[in-house]
Amino acid sequence: MPRTHFRDFDRDDESPVTVEYTISGGCAPHYGSMNYPGHPGEPSEVEIVKAFNDAGPVTLTQAEDERMCLWIIENHEEDEPDYDDWRD
Repeated sequence: MPRTHFRDFDRDDESPVTVEYTISGGCAPHYGSMNYPGHPGEPSEVEIVKAFNDAGPVTLTQAEDERMCLWIIENHEEDEPDYDDWRD
């Protein structure tokens, strides 16, 4: 099962919302070398699993979903593992 991440956004009406999402795939292009022709890059795929705020579950509009997914694709950074955890 893919790992989920959380991110806070503002909806189109400026109310706050938290989204839980998964991100997968994607790779940078390889421009080739002397013996390899290269390959184009592939975009990441984002799925918003759920959206919620303090009042409970929220249904996003199509425009909000697309805007948030695009932001996630452009700005997502993998969480760095906490290497000190293994000693706890």
